[in-house]
Amino acid sequence: MDIQAYISSGIIENYVLGATTPEENAEIERLAQEYPEIQQEIEANKHALLAYVLDFAEEPPADIRDKVLSKLDQLADEEETDDDNFAIEKEIANIQEAPSRQLFPFKTYMVAASFVLLVASFSANIYFYSQWQQTKDNLNVALLDKQMMANTLKTQTTKQSQVLDQVKEELAILKSPAIASVKLASVDGAPSCSAKIYWDTKTKYVYIDASKLPEPPKNKQYQLWYIDGKNTVDAGVFDMGKKSGHLQKLKLVPNAQAFAVTLEKMGGVPKSEGDLYALGKMENETREN
Repeated sequence: MDIQAYISSGIIENYVLGATTPEENAEIERLAQEYPEIQQEIEANKHALLAYVLDFAEEPPADIRDKVLSKLDQLADEEETDDDNFAIEKEIANIQEAPSRQLFPFKTYMVAASFVLLVASFSANIYFYSQWQQTKDNLNVALLDKQMMANTLKTQTTKQSQVLDQVKEELAILKSPAIASVKLASVDGAPSCSAKIYWDTKTKYVYIDASKLPEPPKNKQYQLWYIDGKNTVDAGVFDMGKKSGHLQKLKLVPNAQAFAVTLEKMGGVPKSEGDLYALGKMENETREN
């Protein structure tokens, strides 16, 4: 038996509120003896309902009282209509003989009293059950908000940790004695721009800081090239936007005398087809800070 599914069905709340059938009561009580979790849930609901009533006790809506009083008046009218003149005279005689006797038969009052208790009990059950459900809904919303806040905090913490790791990695690259750097300046005819290249002469990987390049047109992408003697070789494409402010790792560069940035179609090309934007030559020094 799936205990949690049974508890989540709401039948235990109905049982505590008195809104279950005798058959359901018998089943719940039997299961409570067999499964401690169900018994604990029953006790928890009883305590929660009691705490709620004590904390938020208020009279049931006034229309419940009006309905009960109206029903009592109806019962009295029906009793009077059903009596014939003989019965009325007899009742008057009985009253004269025994003034302490009530106007209506005892049975009528019993029926009325039973009806009052039934309506009051049913109305109270509905009233408190609705209040209990509202309290549970409010609690669920609060728990959901708390979970969402926890998830948001966890996500933010993860992102911050990732950013911190990236910054540490970039600092390690910049401080490495194996790094040679070169500044790329805009060429004649191109928009004013620049870029910074960091080439790891040990691992041979090249990194680019593209923060000072303009955003490319739609369906276009910047591509880095390295010049080795007379050969111009693809060094990879790179992204703009938020990534442009960070070092982006591109391809291996075995040897290079200069680097260039061109604007190509999205995804890059094996041989340059676009406009040249920036160019820079390697200095004799191994690095530039």
